[in-house]
Amino acid sequence: MLITLVGILVYAAPTALLWVWLLRIVRPEGEKSPRLLYGWSSLVLITFAVAVCWISVLTAPQTGTPDWDAHFVRWANVSITTELIGIVVGVVGSGRKRGVVIAAGVTVPLF
Repeated sequence: MLITLVGILVYAAPTALLWVWLLRIVRPEGEKSPRLLYGWSSLVLITFAVAVCWISVLTAPQTGTPDWDAHFVRWANVSITTELIGIVVGVVGSGRKRGVVIAAGVTVPLF
């Protein structure tokens, strides 16, 4: 049951981020505040983290080799660091569907 839930969260994260991007672009928010800028920054950082995570998995060398270990460690560190910064910025920020963005960021370490 837990594996199924993690699988759903991991595969739903890119779709949820795309949905939030479309919402924010199609219907921009009227206020201009620093917290809104933090919300946009969080969306960009977490989208970058999820993209790096997926691209690193899709371009990884053969599993179980030293090349795979080096590849995984390098890109996992980049992805998780970016995701953590995005979550912190998202907690401070505001904007539409901020919780969805933060939840999508939490799925990166589950990968």
